[in-house]
Amino acid sequence: MSAPLSRQYAQVDAVKLVYDLKTSMLYYINNRKSSFHYDFCTKYLAYEGDLSEFNSVEYGHKGSRRFLLANLNYYHASDVYSLVAHPQNLKSVRIKPALSRSVLLGIK
Repeated sequence: MSAPLSRQYAQVDAVKLVYDLKTSMLYYINNRKSSFHYDFCTKYLAYEGDLSEFNSVEYGHKGSRRFLLANLNYYHASDVYSLVAHPQNLKSVRIKPALSRSVLLGIK
């Protein structure tokens, strides 16, 4: 985990997630190799559009999404994990099961 790009909250670690709807694969982004969802998708998932198109389609309401994008945040002060994403991504029946199958959180 790393610090989120925004320092809006103190003591928060974050990891970016990409769920590829084309392959049904969930990816955890190594922030040392890709700081942004777009960087990861172009470098490793053969996304060919430009940044403006990516933002419009994958974060907005234009076109058909290929990716579900999210952040998994850990709040140290409250010992809480939070999945943060576009509301449409959180509604997806795909990202939550994929996440729960691949992560073990909260075991003490």
